[in-house]
Amino acid sequence: KNGASQQEQTANALDEQAFTFTEAQLGEDEDMSDNVTILNSNSNVYASEVGYLFSPLRFRYRAFNQKYNDIYINGTPMNDMESGQFRYSLVGGLNQQTKNVDFALPFEDNAFSVAGMAGSNNYDFRAGSMAAGNRITLSAANRNYTLRGMYTYASGFNSHGWAFAANLTYRWANRGYVEGTFYNALSYFFGVQKKWN
Repeated sequence: KNGASQQEQTANALDEQAFTFTEAQLGEDEDMSDNVTILNSNSNVYASEVGYLFSPLRFRYRAFNQKYNDIYINGTPMNDMESGQFRYSLVGGLNQQTKNVDFALPFEDNAFSVAGMAGSNNYDFRAGSMAAGNRITLSAANRNYTLRGMYTYASGFNSHGWAFAANLTYRWANRGYVEGTFYNALSYFFGVQKKWN
C-alpha cells in the first residue's frame, strides 16, 4: 500500500510541474521581466489551457504583474530592486543551467521562500546539481539570432567532494527577424561546489 501511495504522490507531483518560456519565445528584452512561469496541471484546466494555447505570448498568472513573481538563484532573491521584475537577460544563453528550477504557486509551501503573489521560482545553479558530461549544441533560427553555438561541461562530484560546471554560449545575427536588429552575444558560466561531508 505504501508503494502505491508513493507512486500516486509522484504522479501528482509530475502533474503539477510548471514550465518556462524559452529565450527564443520571449525575445530577451533588457527592460522587461522575461521569465514567465505558467502552471501546467491536469487539476487546473484554465492554467493548463493558457499554458499551451498562449505560450508564445506574455502571460500574467492570476493577472499579476511580473514583479509579483519572485525569482531566486540558489535561494538568493534576484528581482530588480527598482522595478521589482527579473531580467531574463541576466541568464540568457545559459539554457542548461536554468533547467534546474523549483516552482511554487502563490501561497504554496516550498523550501526556498514565502511564495510571491504570482508564484516563485528558484534556479539551482550549483555545479553538483548539473548532469555530468559534455554537451555541444549548434542551432540556427530566424528569430533573435541566426546562429548559436553552446558548449556545456559538468564534472559531477569527484571522490574528494568537488564538482565543476561551465558553459560558453555565443549567439549571432547580422539581421534578426526584424530588419536592422544586429545580434552579438556571449554568455558564460563557471561554477564550483564542494561537499564537505
